[in-house]
Amino acid sequence: MTETLAPPAPVAASEPEPSLSIGQRIIAVFTRPAHAWGGLETRVQWWVPLLIFLVVQVAGSALLFDRAMVPMMHDQFDEQVADGKMSSDQAAKVEDTMSGPMGRIFTTVPGVLVVVVATLLTALGVTFAVGFLLGGKLRYRLGLEVAAWSSLVNLPGLLLTYVLAWTRESFKGIHIGLGAFVPEPDTPNKLLMFLATFLDAFGPFAIWSLVVMILGAAALSGKPRKSVAFTLSAVYLVLWLFFSGLGAVLAPGS
Repeated sequence: MTETLAPPAPVAASEPEPSLSIGQRIIAVFTRPAHAWGGLETRVQWWVPLLIFLVVQVAGSALLFDRAMVPMMHDQFDEQVADGKMSSDQAAKVEDTMSGPMGRIFTTVPGVLVVVVATLLTALGVTFAVGFLLGGKLRYRLGLEVAAWSSLVNLPGLLLTYVLAWTRESFKGIHIGLGAFVPEPDTPNKLLMFLATFLDAFGPFAIWSLVVMILGAAALSGKPRKSVAFTLSAVYLVLWLFFSGLGAVLAPGS
């Protein structure tokens, strides 16, 4: 008597994530980031989180300009006068200029440019790591979606920075990562600045952003999360090394 074998049950295809509205996506990035990417294959929305981040940054800069930026600039000019790099009259003229509308422009515009350029470069790193090294279906526009939306989880850290700057009346020496454990030197030191900036890569908000980025890149590329996590983490560290080194080179000090 021959035994009849039942055919194997068909494997159910994984259903695509449902498309989300902008509000739903913002909430999902914070509450369930693994499911925050549905619909981005066909919808261009990277400008939304970027705009939100820029609005918060510009508003914070405007609010803290007189409270934190101006006193910090005064301290810098006083140090230059004490070092003989600037006369008292020159310092007074520059302080008057920087305390007015021109100073607000000089402090706000570079910050906006840094956020935009950092987002574009992060998107390039995500695309290179997942789309090129892993061979995932992640073109640059999707990498830009991942970089922009994952940056939203840095907003609590940005707000914390503003609170600390308000209480201290200065942005100097503020770190919300492990860079806070690096001693603040009396005179600018490039090595300590590099170390503090790089260690901020291991702060809670930076790591949170990286985790969201990994989940987004895996969801949009179709690659396993473990492979995406390994490759993207390596690129993340390389980018932090680059930006930390660049900042230290451009900063004053020895």
